[in-house]
Amino acid sequence: MNRRIITSIFVILFSFYLCGCGNKIERNINKLAGDQEQRETAMLELTLAKEDAIEPLINTLSDTSKPVEVRVDIVTILFRILLRESDERILPALLANLNDQEPKVREVIVIGLGDLRKKEVIKDVLKILGDENEKVRYQAICTLEELQEKMSQEEKDEFISQSKIILESQDKLAREKAEEILAKEAELLIAEADKCVLQADIKKAEEVLMKAKKLVPDGLNVNYKLGRLYFDQGEKEKGLEILTKYGYIIYVPKFENSPVIDGGIKDTAWGKAAKIEKFYKCLRNVYSAKETEGKSELYVGYTDEAFYIGTKGYEDSTVNLIQHYKIRDSHIYKDDCWEIFLDTKRDCKTYYQIVVNCIGAVYDSYEKKKEWNGEYKVGAKIKDKFWSMEIEIPFKQLHDTKVEKGTIWSFNLNRFRATSGESCQWRPTYGNHHRPDLFGFLIFD
Repeated sequence: MNRRIITSIFVILFSFYLCGCGNKIERNINKLAGDQEQRETAMLELTLAKEDAIEPLINTLSDTSKPVEVRVDIVTILFRILLRESDERILPALLANLNDQEPKVREVIVIGLGDLRKKEVIKDVLKILGDENEKVRYQAICTLEELQEKMSQEEKDEFISQSKIILESQDKLAREKAEEILAKEAELLIAEADKCVLQADIKKAEEVLMKAKKLVPDGLNVNYKLGRLYFDQGEKEKGLEILTKYGYIIYVPKFENSPVIDGGIKDTAWGKAAKIEKFYKCLRNVYSAKETEGKSELYVGYTDEAFYIGTKGYEDSTVNLIQHYKIRDSHIYKDDCWEIFLDTKRDCKTYYQIVVNCIGAVYDSYEKKKEWNGEYKVGAKIKDKFWSMEIEIPFKQLHDTKVEKGTIWSFNLNRFRATSGESCQWRPTYGNHHRPDLFGFLIFD
């Protein structure tokens, strides 16, 4: 057969092939607006399509006459293709559509950029931290958090600066994320300050903590560290003022009479008790303190012979309270329970741990050794909407600890809500209950 004829036939057949492929791509793009089955099939075929599908997908993404749902699906498809193979056309097209008039398109693009984890997108995402849509701003700050390690110092400074602005906004989601980011930055400075203290460079430690405070002016951890720095270095009044302001001190009143310990917290003696109602979640590696969902109450007081604690833990219903353990020093802490920490010497080593569950069973330890047992009066009662606990801890049981007006202990109280899994604390210790260096203070009046 004549070579020219063969070539002509090949060109015609190839043209039909391309036309068929093109028509198939367009059909699949149109099916994205169809029912669920059509959409899922089209997304799969377009994701697996060859590179000749990329240009039509990019063109459709930029076509604002197309339904938002279709363009959102195309963003997903383009990211899937980009993760599978490196095509230089895709990323610039996605970045260009960060100014799409539809917030949902912008939002999905920002989420995908976070999954890519490419440093070259940082500048573009920084620009939309000021987006008019709250969800877009939230996803932008989440993406930048993922990319923080890849930022230049200039980009990091801009990110921190923008996060501080967001912190003052009314946008709950973005604001909470900004709090976490700034708190983590502050925590790095706090760790640096701790090293300065170990090296006896107190002036440098104070400078570093003040720098951290500029990031999170009302951050609990940084203000606690600052208050403790002053207190431990002899500026007690200055330290106590800060610790009191940020809720790290309970002034324990003296009872005229010892309350009857039956678990009900109804004795008139409790009327003079100090009462605490604000508790925080115990979350690992989250340094912006989050208030708990469950309502809790703490009551404290003392007499010449003993220290008294009363608690109430509220629930929508107490029918499902977990109460498996009854034997002394068994796994009481796995039930619905209260966990008391007393560091009477404030040395962060010789502290007591006493756990009482909702039926009054006890686990206790000293220096983390459960072989030690104290003798207490304990009571617990379960009502429809809350359960309460009372405990009398004689001072003589705490290795004959002496208490008088002005005595200071380190102290913390945790509540474990076994059904919901929420761990609640008076003072946040960020994922580890055994952090005596973060306990608050009891000051006996």
